[in-house]
Amino acid sequence: MALAADACHACRAGSEEAKVRPVELCSTDSGTSYSSATSGGSSERPTGAGLVDPRCTNLNFFHDFARIEEMIGKGSFTKRKELSSCCRGEGQVELHLWSGEGEKLVVVKRLPAERVRVNQGQPASEQELFQRSISRSSEDVLAEIGVFSYLGQCEKLPAYILEMLFALQMDQEVWLVLEHAEGGDLFNVISKRPPSKELLLLWAWQLLQAVAFLHQQGICHRDISLENILLSGGDIRLMDFGQAVQSSEAGQLLRYFWAIGKPYYRPPETYIPSSSTFEVMMPPGLSSGQVTLAKTPSQDFLCHVRVLDVETATAEPYGYTAPPVDVFETGVSILIMFFAAPPWRQARPNDTYFKWVQSNGLQALAKSWKKALPEPVGELLKRMLHLDAEQRPSAQECPGENYETRGLRMRWNKEKSFPF
Repeated sequence: MALAADACHACRAGSEEAKVRPVELCSTDSGTSYSSATSGGSSERPTGAGLVDPRCTNLNFFHDFARIEEMIGKGSFTKRKELSSCCRGEGQVELHLWSGEGEKLVVVKRLPAERVRVNQGQPASEQELFQRSISRSSEDVLAEIGVFSYLGQCEKLPAYILEMLFALQMDQEVWLVLEHAEGGDLFNVISKRPPSKELLLLWAWQLLQAVAFLHQQGICHRDISLENILLSGGDIRLMDFGQAVQSSEAGQLLRYFWAIGKPYYRPPETYIPSSSTFEVMMPPGLSSGQVTLAKTPSQDFLCHVRVLDVETATAEPYGYTAPPVDVFETGVSILIMFFAAPPWRQARPNDTYFKWVQSNGLQALAKSWKKALPEPVGELLKRMLHLDAEQRPSAQECPGENYETRGLRMRWNKEKSFPF
C-alpha cells in the first residue's frame, strides 16, 4: 500500500541527538509517472559529430530479443495453486508442476497476449513520452521477456538472477515459465523476523553481484526493491524486468526521464519538473550549454539540467543515466535489510527525513533507531546513496572482499541452511 503521510517516521529536531523514529515497514506500489494522455508522435535520433542524442532512448530495445515459443514439445503443466495477480490485475501468477525435463515445480505468469504486446510499435523515446505526455504502459512484459531471453543466452549467468525457463504462446495467452523461488520475497522475510547479520551481508553481496552482471550486459533494472528480490535455497533471485532499459548506445550513457520504481527507493535525480524549461539555483562558473546538477528555487527538485541562459538561471531537463539509479536503489534495499524500515519517504531535497540523513549520516540514524550497521557497510552505503549520481561507485566497484563476506560464501555454499 502507499505510504501514509504520517506513517513512516517522526523527526524530533533541536539538537545533535535529534531522533528519527522508525515504524512498521510497509510495502509501496511502484508509483510510476506514466501519463494516461492519448497524444501520439515519434522522434528520430538527432545526431551531431557522429553521436546520437543520449536523451533519445528506445524503450522498445529489448522487444527484439523476446522469444515466445509454441507449446508443442514443452511437456504438460498441472496447476497446484494461485499465488498472486500481476500487471495490476490483468494477469495471474500460479504454481505449476511441470512435466517436461523430468518433473519440477515452476511459477507461471499468465497474461493476455494483447497485454504482453501493448507497447509493441509504440513511441519509444522516454524524453518524448515525458515532454508530450504520450501514453505507454509502465509494465512492459514484452521487454521483460526480451531481457530474460537475452540473459538466457549469456555465459556464466549468476544464480542470483531469477531464470525464465521459456515463454509460451497458449491460445490467447502468453505464459512466462519461471524458476520457482520457494522462499518468497525478501520484503516479507525482513518484515516477519530480522535475519542474522551474516545472512544480511551475504544477501547484500549477492544482490551486488546480480546488479553488476546486469550492468556488464548493458541492462539496467530501474525497479530494484525488496519486493523484487526472491529467495531460493537461501540465496537471492532478482526478478521483474518490466521497467528495464539499455544503459548505453554508441559508447555513451543514455538519459531517461521517468521516475520509475517505488518511492522509497528512487534517487533524487529521477524526480524532474514536467515543464520544458524552468528556473534553477545556478551553480557558479557555468556557461550556456553546460550540463549540471541543480536545485529548483523551491528546493523540491534536484536533477540534471542543461543551462539555457545563465543570467535568467533558465535550464531544460537533461534526464538521468540509469546505472547510478540501480546503485542507489540497491543501497536503499541493503539499508532496509539492516533497519527493517525505509530511511525516508522520498529521496528529495524537501523530504524531512532525507534531509536529516544527509545532515547526520547513516550511523546517526542507526544509533537513533538502535540498529546495528557494520562500519564497512555504512561506508559503502554512504557512497552508493550519494546525492550526486556521478559520485556513486559503479555496481562493479561495490562487491569487494572487505565487506565482511570473505569465507562466508564458501561456508554458505556448503551448508545451504537458514540460520534463523
